Amino acid sequence: MGKILVINSNTNSDTTRALTQKLEPYTGKGTEVTCLNPSEGARVIDTLLDASIGAIETVRLVAQNRERYDAFIIACGLDPGLETCRSIVKQPVIGIAEAGFLTACTLCRKFTVLTHTALSVSIVEELVSHYGLEKRLASVRALNLSGAEMADRDRMVRRMEEESRRAVMEDKGELIVLPGIHWVGLEKDLSRKVGIPVLSGPVCALKMAEFLIEYGQQTSKAGPYQQIRKQDPLTGYDDLQRVFSI
Repeated sequence: MGKILVINSNTNSDTTRALTQKLEPYTGKGTEVTCLNPSEGARVIDTLLDASIGAIETVRLVAQNRERYDAFIIACGLDPGLETCRSIVKQPVIGIAEAGFLTACTLCRKFTVLTHTALSVSIVEELVSHYGLEKRLASVRALNLSGAEMADRDRMVRRMEEESRRAVMEDKGELIVLPGIHWVGLEKDLSRKVGIPVLSGPVCALKMAEFLIEYGQQTSKAGPYQQIRKQDPLTGYDDLQRVFSI
């Protein structure tokens, strides 16, 4: 099935190791999954500044590994650097948020997205709009839990159930998308509790990447993702400058 590099765009190596374990039950036979994170940037990505820093660090990791993998997954619920990454490699690059949204559209008319904090609600709404899916969005609901509170699994799951039920009753949501990497493995239990489908963005991205590798498809270079030769140097970014020499 091929080799897939999964990039956790924050610097939390504990989260990256946990993601490796969480994805294992979903990984197809013959697929080799490697999870990495940058050494510089935000430990938690939940603001626009965090996402901007995470984007450039994600792009650098893709550039540094562009010859080693058959597909790349950006494992951050805000898909930082996704379009830029697609412009520097020919292999498929999948964002866990976009993968979750697109998969949801095959299973329902209106979906709800759960996110960590109220601060990120508008960011997720803009992301959905960027992908042209605003008419398919029922709502974005925040758990409003701090990082420490998220570590309390029972409390987190209760809040997920509460907001999912509200999404069904108040927003007419028909499906829940969990874009965050912390929530991999919780989707089936949550689905049973609230009575509607629940999708994990990282799992959707993994299966999409496996499918595209097996299907033999690559990123189109006919439009904005085409690779160009850049003459002016990128000061301090030798790893990215080399991309333009291909």
